[in-house]
Amino acid sequence: MQLITGGKGPPSTGEDWLSKLAPGTMFLAKTKSPRSAEETYSTVLFAKVGCTAKAVILETAAAQHRLYVDPTGFCNHWREYEILDLLSPKQEDQDERDRVQPEPSSPGTDVE
Repeated sequence: MQLITGGKGPPSTGEDWLSKLAPGTMFLAKTKSPRSAEETYSTVLFAKVGCTAKAVILETAAAQHRLYVDPTGFCNHWREYEILDLLSPKQEDQDERDRVQPEPSSPGTDVE
């Protein structure tokens, strides 16, 4: 019998680069354990929007809601690839209004 290793993902390093980023930072991250050829060369865009006592709050285009992540677990799975920019306060406020306010309807298109 032979012991087959793997399948558990990389061991935790305790690294936490995510918590050190300022709120509003937009960054690209790359998975440390690609499961497909596409994941080998692809990056994912995230924006750090805040934090709680234990979690970091992220937004990404792939998720329909904010992600509350364990920063050490996130850094164990994702490698920081590139810091892009900080969201300006005006841009953050506009993004929040865009999420909250419904699209205005065109005159004469109401259906009764």
